[in-house]
Amino acid sequence: MMDRGMPARIDSEQEYQWFMDTVSTQYDNQEDNLKLTEALSGLFYGVMRIVHGYSWLKECPKGIDLRGKKISVVIEQDENGRMHNEILGRWEMTFQISEGQTSEDTLKSILSVMEKFVRSRFSVKEPDGLDAIALEYKRGALLKDHFIL
Repeated sequence: MMDRGMPARIDSEQEYQWFMDTVSTQYDNQEDNLKLTEALSGLFYGVMRIVHGYSWLKECPKGIDLRGKKISVVIEQDENGRMHNEILGRWEMTFQISEGQTSEDTLKSILSVMEKFVRSRFSVKEPDGLDAIALEYKRGALLKDHFIL
């Protein structure tokens, strides 16, 4: 069964692993690794639901507590980088976690990168008009309802 040109069943975990293969992570200890994984996978699952609109897709868990943890994004040019663009060159994107405070803007940036990945992967265009306003609301609600900063 097809809907909007997409398969009836999408494996969110497989898509998340594919996305994670395009980026790097950096953390100091296993506890930080678990917290970073929880935040990134939660964001990704939320993005999958936002983009596709399927209620059966894995949901971002509520209450991801990032208090005392600072997630940051580092983008560096690297000849061996995983993200390749003919004009911009090769880039390595690294998600880091350390002690501190995660900003909402950082989560929005990560959400944006994930959403671009998912939209590209499934050839889903970003909506316009009133649907674009609804999309912006869903993005904000994902961060507000599921993350504790």
